[in-house]
Amino acid sequence: MTLIEVLVALAILGITVGAILSATLTTTGGSSVNSRISRMNALLSAFGESIKNLPYQTCALAGDYQLAFDQADNALGNDDQELRKTLNATMTVDNIVYQGSSICSSGVGTDSGVQTVGLVVEVSGRTLRGQVTKRNPAASNVPVTVGIEVERISPDGNPTSVWMLRSTSTSPNGLSRWEWWCDGAWIEGGTAEPSFPSNTGPDYFDSFNPTFQPSCSYPAPTTTGVLQTVGLRVTDNHNVTAIGFKTFELSTTPFAHNNPTAQITQDTSPDCTDANPCGINTPITWHSSGPEPPDATIVSWRWTFGDGSPPIVCVLTSPSCRDATSHEYEGGGTFVLSLTVTDSLGAMGTATRQIKVNAPPLVKPTVAFASTALGASITSGVAPQRVTFNGAGSYADGYSPGSGTPPGGITNYAWDFGDGQTQSGSSLVNPSHVFNSPGVYVVRLTVTAVNGATNYAETTITLTALQPPINLRNSGAHKADIPLIRDAYFDFQWVNPPRSPGDAIGYEIMISTASGFCSVVGWGMNGRVFSIPNGGAAGTSQTYRAQFGNGSWPPGVPLEMCSTDSYTFRGRTVRTNELGVQYSPWSDAQPLEADFF
Repeated sequence: MTLIEVLVALAILGITVGAILSATLTTTGGSSVNSRISRMNALLSAFGESIKNLPYQTCALAGDYQLAFDQADNALGNDDQELRKTLNATMTVDNIVYQGSSICSSGVGTDSGVQTVGLVVEVSGRTLRGQVTKRNPAASNVPVTVGIEVERISPDGNPTSVWMLRSTSTSPNGLSRWEWWCDGAWIEGGTAEPSFPSNTGPDYFDSFNPTFQPSCSYPAPTTTGVLQTVGLRVTDNHNVTAIGFKTFELSTTPFAHNNPTAQITQDTSPDCTDANPCGINTPITWHSSGPEPPDATIVSWRWTFGDGSPPIVCVLTSPSCRDATSHEYEGGGTFVLSLTVTDSLGAMGTATRQIKVNAPPLVKPTVAFASTALGASITSGVAPQRVTFNGAGSYADGYSPGSGTPPGGITNYAWDFGDGQTQSGSSLVNPSHVFNSPGVYVVRLTVTAVNGATNYAETTITLTALQPPINLRNSGAHKADIPLIRDAYFDFQWVNPPRSPGDAIGYEIMISTASGFCSVVGWGMNGRVFSIPNGGAAGTSQTYRAQFGNGSWPPGVPLEMCSTDSYTFRGRTVRTNELGVQYSPWSDAQPLEADFF
């Protein structure tokens, strides 16, 4: 179809659509103003279609496309067909914005091949604006070159090998996105271009900033020949992607840093040796007397007492147990006291001391407990999360779990949930606790037996934040051939994020107008939300089709889409459990390529 044929068809179609909308608006209380707006939108759509069909001009000025349009429109000759005379309208190319690496000025320069052309239609003093994206067909298949540089940035002596990544990728069309992977867990597909795992986790970085340089950390190897692979996927301004890899050998530079020295000094007497044993239930005090390393700082101290009692840990910001640590042994025997210090480079040093307590041995109770959520065992999940703990498997010497008085011979259950909250009681066998925030919680149960002995056990609960759909993207689109308000659908694809046992999961995708006719008049300004049921387990792929159309179009109900508008989309996860309904944050807004013109 020639440009003139397109203009004729669109002019006739625009008037027809305007008449239909005029009748619709009249039946719903519409005014002549609404009718004129409808006709203007049809005219703007036809104007955009015309501009899009004009030949692409490198580094064009607004006047270049205006002249080409005027010539084509005037060539129609018949006043009834000439678009501007149909409604006595003014149709103007307002501006051109060049995307990517374009360097255009005064009609000359380097053009990446993507132009956003601003359009203005004016009828009887009322103005309507829109825009259309033009892409240079000759630039759409220009190859992208992927280049990766790596540089070790961690100093010698650091037990972690840290490498900075730098992109040297290029494209004549300009690059718009850089996606990095650190862990080398690539999936080699059956095509020329490898595929990647789901782009989530701490090993994945996504940026639209060309100067962004991620860093990747690996354990420093002790032998040569340890290889690591990083990957990069780049996208140019024509949505052409390319993937590249870089394999390099991890550095084995010898550590110049010596481990810190741990040293225990006892402050009380006797010294608890075989010749001078200590007594039971008597406080024994020690302190850490090791020197500071010359090139680091000791940041944590961990004391264990060898009798099954909980360790004591302090850090640099609260170093009370560095200066003095006291402990009472409840029963006799020989125990190993241990001190482990960790410095600011992650290096550790350990010292031990044998402690002799002169008394009969005290038999420790056995501690056993499990954690459940809604009937399912849980060690990881999503916050907020209620977790129930069961310590009924604990028992003292001479008892079996749950037997005797008190049951199992346990007189007290002391729970520390690792978030600053504690509970204690003789019958507190099955406490329930709500963890409100993401984090790693070390939950400790300490039981006391009928003979006064205590013992403890720990479990770790790891809770993450509720995530939006992972790698949410627009995977396809369709639209009808009507230039004003169009039926349309968009296909979306994502990966289901993690969840807790018993969660009911759903999703919402919001499609919003960013600019254009619908945005100006208030239709769809706040976005239309599509509610989506869960389609599979965590980590599986899910798809959804957002449908516009197949319904009436009264003002304020945007069942169809305005062809002149720009749209964005974003998504969030909806989680329902016994604590209520929770929503993840919305994902970042992304442009929705409707491509109506």
